[in-house]
Amino acid sequence: DLWWLAHVICGEMQCESYQDQLYTGSVVLNRVNSPLWSPNHSLEEVITSRRWGIQYACYWDGNFHREPTATNWEVARYLLENGSQIPYNVVYQSSRKQGKVWAHTKGAYYCYGEA
Repeated sequence: DLWWLAHVICGEMQCESYQDQLYTGSVVLNRVNSPLWSPNHSLEEVITSRRWGIQYACYWDGNFHREPTATNWEVARYLLENGSQIPYNVVYQSSRKQGKVWAHTKGAYYCYGEA
């Protein structure tokens, strides 16, 4: 799980703030547990899912396979030890709004799902 989470954080937000990395990793964890996103599946299954299109473009465009930074590893480890740091129903992270916005940072919008 650590490997998968560190790589998706790297691929999606490597050059963004610690906060964006934390929020993005939290969205991944929220999707693992969400009825909207294949509940009870592994991190790997959520990250590589093609349900509703490509979920994490970094997995398909090659950025996922870059070497995570020390911060990427630190954030992933923290999240796996402490759980998601955002509301459980924030399941969207994108450069554009995807529903009701929970937070907007320089790096992304973080939006609620319907469930």
